[in-house]
Amino acid sequence: MRLRGAMTREEENGKTAKDSAFGFEGAMDMESSAYSDIGGYCGELASTYDLFASLIDREVKEDTAGTVASLATVPGDGDGTDPAGKRVADGFAMMGKAVTYFDEDVEDMLAVDYAHVFLAAGEHNDRCATPYESVYTSEEGILMQDARDDVRRIYRESGVMPDGEGNIPEDYLTLELEYLAGLYRRLGAQLGEGHPEAAGRVAQKAYGFLKGHLLNWVPDLVADIDRVATTDFYHGLALSLDGFLACESDDLPALCAALGTQSAPGASPAARD
Repeated sequence: MRLRGAMTREEENGKTAKDSAFGFEGAMDMESSAYSDIGGYCGELASTYDLFASLIDREVKEDTAGTVASLATVPGDGDGTDPAGKRVADGFAMMGKAVTYFDEDVEDMLAVDYAHVFLAAGEHNDRCATPYESVYTSEEGILMQDARDDVRRIYRESGVMPDGEGNIPEDYLTLELEYLAGLYRRLGAQLGEGHPEAAGRVAQKAYGFLKGHLLNWVPDLVADIDRVATTDFYHGLALSLDGFLACESDDLPALCAALGTQSAPGASPAARD
């Protein structure tokens, strides 16, 4: 599953993505080496968002297990000054350890837990960890509410819409994560094309979406994932996703500032610890 109109990794590398998704103009004074550094950083973040999106969307297979295992030794917070970064590192370490020896038995065990956590298989709790924003932000706790309508509007304004439009509510977490991945790829492409002011506007858009949507409900979702999960893998997913979004709530405003733009109007970073 991916957002139609978003830039793929191959397109990012080849710089062949359509320019219609985010059509900004302008430039500002910054060294070209800084553009390159920020562009590389954005590519890494896009890949991280894509990885989390896939882990929410589907059961773990061998290729995904290999990717997760390769990230299990990402450095954490050595001096206690970045607890959110430590949650990311600790969460990936938990997931990596769980798939170190990935065989059919491990695959089946994780598939059962995936169904238990996200599909409520064998669970009598009405909500469990249902990965749709409307479920967590509407008074009724049901699908297809105001959050879905607002996210749909944002996708349309950005020129991207989910494949199979109408089959899956647009406030599905995987789609929200893929949308941010696409923004980061667009940001990197704008820098590569020499349009840093446009890139700054994309960064501002990303922070507005993070603050206005994901940070409103994903912390509650990851608490439910952690409560319902029976395997270290999905406990680790909850921990790492929670830490990653906390890091982003600090880092995206800093990125906006580096590109000469202000963060989203009225937004203030969530506490990182």
